Amino acid sequence: MESIAAALADAEATDHALCREIEELRAAAELKVAQALPELEAISEDLWSINDQFEGLRGGMEQSAALVRRVGAELTSLREAKAKVAESIALVEMLLQIDRCEAETTSALSAGGFEAAG
Repeated sequence: MESIAAALADAEATDHALCREIEELRAAAELKVAQALPELEAISEDLWSINDQFEGLRGGMEQSAALVRRVGAELTSLREAKAKVAESIALVEMLLQIDRCEAETTSALSAGGFEAAG
C-alpha cells in the first residue's frame, strides 16, 4: 500500500511540476507575443502601405496605358493627315505644272511660235 501511496504522491508531484512548467511556458509565450506584437503591427502597417503604393502604381500604369493608346490614335491621325497633305501637295504641283504649260503655250501662241512651226 505504501508503494501505491508513494507512486500516487510521485505522480501528483510530477503533475504539479508539469503544470508549473506549462504555466511558465505559457507566460513566456505570452511575453514573447506581447514583445513581438508592436513589430508585427509595424510590419502590418508597412504591408498596407506597400499595398497602397502598389494600387497607386497600378492606377498610374492604367493611366499610362490609356495615354499610350491616345498617343497611338493621335499618331495614326497625324499619319493620315500627312498622307492627305502629301496628296494635296502633289495636286498643287500638278496644277502649277499645268499653269506653266498654259503660260508657255499662251506665250508661244502670242509670239507666233506655233504659226511659224505650222
